Amino acid sequence: MTTIEGGMISTNDKEFAEIIRMKRSHGLLREAKDKSVVARYLQNSNETYPEFDFPLVGFNFRNNELGAVLGINQLKRLDKNNQKRTIRLERFLSQLDSEIYVVDYSTKGSSSYALLLQLQPGKHHLKKKVEEVLIRSGVEFRRGMSGGGNQLRQGFLKTRGVEVNPGDFPHTEQIHHNGFYIGNFPTLPLKWIDELCTVLNEVE
Repeated sequence: MTTIEGGMISTNDKEFAEIIRMKRSHGLLREAKDKSVVARYLQNSNETYPEFDFPLVGFNFRNNELGAVLGINQLKRLDKNNQKRTIRLERFLSQLDSEIYVVDYSTKGSSSYALLLQLQPGKHHLKKKVEEVLIRSGVEFRRGMSGGGNQLRQGFLKTRGVEVNPGDFPHTEQIHHNGFYIGNFPTLPLKWIDELCTVLNEVE
């Protein structure tokens, strides 16, 4: 789904839902619907106006009307599209050579928006060749999965005085150095997946 900006959170936890409603709107208490939640937070507010009570640190994540229309309309085909994504991910993983790539992901209940490509820990020397195959095949990809790898390596942490050794997180480092993200679309032709797996398995 896409709503241009913003998105959606699903939960069966009523307390969490109230917190999220407040957080999406600057942390405003008036966004909460549950009177008991409102009453509890009001007890901690002594010097604020009720209509401008910010008990939580929040964001301005409220969607606009256009985005809402797009999102609501896409809900009609969401289940079907999720099934298509699941089929494509399973087809991709089932054809990859498990000697070269990690394939034993827990996919139960998943509707992954990505085809997960990760070299086995002992196959890092093949990374450059995998990249060449993807480029030659016209496949758009990201290194280190969707977020650009291990966030502990990013400079913004140092600007906040955080000093962490990325090596202390070996699983995250494995994905950083050996993981790739490939978009998984409901309309992605199955034969393309088959052809891509074939050339990826020929890497040596």
